[in-house]
Amino acid sequence: MDRRYSRRGLLQVGGLSAVLPLSGCALFQADGIVLGDILVRNGYENRHRVRVELSRDKALLLEETVVVDAKETEQLEATWPTTPGKYSLRYAVSGPDVSLDIEEKTITAADKYDPNQKCAIPAITLLPNNPPYVAVGNAARMGVSCSKPESSSS
Repeated sequence: MDRRYSRRGLLQVGGLSAVLPLSGCALFQADGIVLGDILVRNGYENRHRVRVELSRDKALLLEETVVVDAKETEQLEATWPTTPGKYSLRYAVSGPDVSLDIEEKTITAADKYDPNQKCAIPAITLLPNNPPYVAVGNAARMGVSCSKPESSSS
């Protein structure tokens, strides 16, 4: 069987094989992030109850309800592994100013905006005139430490 290849065909195959090893850096890059403590901020004049669930690889790591007083912040201490991973943060809010059914935020390496940060700190924030939201920030900027106990489980 005689197979003939055109120069264009060979260049396409050769070009693809040259690009694939390089694209692996971006294509197969780890999507994980080290997650620190979780903050729950209440900017309202009334106390609110916030239900928080944190999962990693579909395993529930945290399930807690916190009552956050007016104009206060609660800190949920990290007890999960310090290895990078992809997290799912679910939360629900109830109180006199705002009531929110379950919302979910996926936290990945894309949320790490500072390459020098050791961990990311998710903050569930309740503010007047805004729906509750999650922002992921740098621990140093948020005044939170990344240090937590070492854990072998994931």
